[in-house]
Amino acid sequence: MASTFFIAGAILCCVSEFKWMLIFGRIHFGFGVGFGNEAVPLFLTEIAPIQHRGAVNILFQLFVTIGIFTANLINYGTSLIHPHGWRISLGLAAVPGTVLLLGSSIITETPASLIQRGKEQEGKAALKKVRGVEQVDAEFHQIVLACEHGRQVKQPFKKIFRKSGIPALVVSNMIQVFQQFTGINAIMFYAPVLFQTLGFQSDASLFSSVITGLVNVCATFVSIYTVDKVGRRTLLLQACVQMFISMAFLSMLCHFEAYIFFFFSAWILAMGLFVLFLLPETKGVPIEQVEERLWKQHPVWKKFFKDEGKSCEMA
Repeated sequence: MASTFFIAGAILCCVSEFKWMLIFGRIHFGFGVGFGNEAVPLFLTEIAPIQHRGAVNILFQLFVTIGIFTANLINYGTSLIHPHGWRISLGLAAVPGTVLLLGSSIITETPASLIQRGKEQEGKAALKKVRGVEQVDAEFHQIVLACEHGRQVKQPFKKIFRKSGIPALVVSNMIQVFQQFTGINAIMFYAPVLFQTLGFQSDASLFSSVITGLVNVCATFVSIYTVDKVGRRTLLLQACVQMFISMAFLSMLCHFEAYIFFFFSAWILAMGLFVLFLLPETKGVPIEQVEERLWKQHPVWKKFFKDEGKSCEMA
């Protein structure tokens, strides 16, 4: 579905003759990004070995940054093609969409997904294929238990808002909120505009955004190498410090209305405090054991499980 939306959006944008066609095409891109951002990290999480789960998940972000970098290069090249360079730029989005479509028809479902739908033998076979070994009984048993526990939940949406569901709900949502409001999308999407505001010419601003994209890709490689060594919280905390300091350079933007960066700085500070006090470290912890080993042991979130445990014992 994500790839279909990407391809449709690329075609609409490429042949646009009216503003509404361009907007409608961009909306299709938005749906494609939304579906892809949900499905791919979940897929990677379910197939990744515990000791490499962080690095495997960041592979998704790596290819996102490579995509952004590639798009910056294409935009720089097509800016020299008048008057339809922008059509080529937007139309080429159909290429990765087509690759995604073909790839999605080849890959297998994850073992957890198959087991959850009652296809245990297929799930075990998929697990052997993913792990590359025959002895997967221990991990298979853990997945089966987790799926059985999941089947007992009759009203999943209601459970999300139960007291014990609040920690995961708050953390998962706030991470996404911080990702948006700390300013990365503003920088990546509007880099050419920002550089033009600083005095760069049109071509130079596009080339500067290429440099930004390249740095983004390199930084992702660093994250892949370190995430399973130093942990998620450490990476997030150093990112908060790094971003917060980089907003201190406002004097360099003397010709720019810089108030938006104070807004970003406030969100970065809030993100740092949130990670420091409320985000548990998931390094080396199987997904099936997150509740017992993390939420119920956390100094803040464990309070949300006490009353529910008592009610379960009484039942």
